[in-house]
Amino acid sequence: MEGTDLAKIVMNPVRIRIAQYLILHEQGTTAQIGEELSDVPKASLYRHMKMLEDAGLIQVVQENKKRGTVEKVFRLNQENPMGGREPGKEEIAQLIHSSLLSIMGEFQRYLKREDADPQKDMVSLTSAVFLLSDEEFQEFFGKLGELYSSVMNNQPDGKRKPRKLTLISSPVTEEKKK
Repeated sequence: MEGTDLAKIVMNPVRIRIAQYLILHEQGTTAQIGEELSDVPKASLYRHMKMLEDAGLIQVVQENKKRGTVEKVFRLNQENPMGGREPGKEEIAQLIHSSLLSIMGEFQRYLKREDADPQKDMVSLTSAVFLLSDEEFQEFFGKLGELYSSVMNNQPDGKRKPRKLTLISSPVTEEKKK
């Protein structure tokens, strides 16, 4: 699979939420995932599941006979979906580039809306540089993961709305003075 194709598949908000469900629950049927993603129409959810399966990002681990049909149980592909090889620098660069363009597009679409209210919707952008050893950085990410996990299973209740938090980790590169 080409890096561009992978980026297009991965960067969809519904497919990201499907992956999050499978990360949390390890496996699930489309119906189970649909219960948690109740704002996604069934037909759309099935289309996204098929796309993830065709791309090799999720796999069927079990098939259950249910009322004359077969219900598939999915999990994230435990093997490398890129054919057993690690992505190269170009593929990683394309995925990052596509991700950043997707984020920019989301902000542009949001800000063009009549009802856009960045203050009310708590839109923010922040950046910080930390001095951390590899061990400290892993510990920091572990704590962030725990924080994410504490709210990832929240169910709609009339007050909650989907909010996207994007975290980017990159080395700090300083331009050399000539």
